[in-house]
Amino acid sequence: MGKHAGDAWAINKRQRDLAASLIILKEYKLIQIAQYCNISISTAQRIKRNLIDFGLPYNPIQLKKGRPQTITEDITTHVRLYLYEKPTAYLDELAWWLNDVFNIQCTLATLSRHLHRIGWSRKQAIKTAVERNETQRAWFKRTVMT
Repeated sequence: MGKHAGDAWAINKRQRDLAASLIILKEYKLIQIAQYCNISISTAQRIKRNLIDFGLPYNPIQLKKGRPQTITEDITTHVRLYLYEKPTAYLDELAWWLNDVFNIQCTLATLSRHLHRIGWSRKQAIKTAVERNETQRAWFKRTVMT
């Protein structure tokens, strides 16, 4: 099933906003708006109905699709703090910690994707761990800072 001109899910933002603007003006019939915006009449009717019901040319309730995220923004903050305290922690350790603290069971793949999404990498963890090494910090202060 491919995209066809006039399908509600095939129109772009410009077409939808233009149709919404013309509907709000109330100077044109829906068939004229559909022809001008290159959309179907049913799509123009749907945009008009959404404007009446929601005040937007689209249904905001239908925007969120798919499963809700397992690791929320609040939990992400705690994960960042945990990784700051233990920068070399393994994924399975983090998974056990999430299960103990937040009662969340997530796979290692989910954790890996989430850490990648928030910008955490093994290189960053190693760099943070090295920066926290007291011996190396003392050596750095003696040799470089003098």
